[in-house]
Amino acid sequence: LYQMILEQHPGHTHTLCKLGLVHLRLDDAPAASDTFRRAVELDPNNPYAFRMLGFSLMQIGDLPAAEQAIKRAVDLAPNEVLSHMLLAKVSYRLGRIEDAISHFKGAISADPLPSEPYYNIALLRARYGMDEHLAYAYLSAATDFNISQVVDLVCGVHARIRKSDFPSL
Repeated sequence: LYQMILEQHPGHTHTLCKLGLVHLRLDDAPAASDTFRRAVELDPNNPYAFRMLGFSLMQIGDLPAAEQAIKRAVDLAPNEVLSHMLLAKVSYRLGRIEDAISHFKGAISADPLPSEPYYNIALLRARYGMDEHLAYAYLSAATDFNISQVVDLVCGVHARIRKSDFPSL
């Protein structure tokens, strides 16, 4: 269907992005990256196309090119949390832990509500060296707490970390 639309409207970047998603769903990251690359060539101000180009390049292992594309997405849409998160993951895979943490903090600045960047900062700091109390502070920011009172004034605290906030788990 998307191919038919593109035959009639070859410069329709929205359709190219949809086709790129189909390629990703079919585990064809090289075809997806080619499709997203065409989209960014046609619309060099499309942050979504740049982010998805970076994601597909990350899938095929071209981390430097992925980083470049995702940085462009962040430049175009600095308040887009997903771009910051993806840039952090690429930085981590490139072995640049402090850069990854910085990008996770960028995601928090863009939107402080998702818990995934807090969790990832806590995890990276715990793994690669941070005072324990600071790592717990980040982890607690990623956690929802309910305080309940039961019989005889005994109180309880129930902590939940939503699995939906961590799609990689």
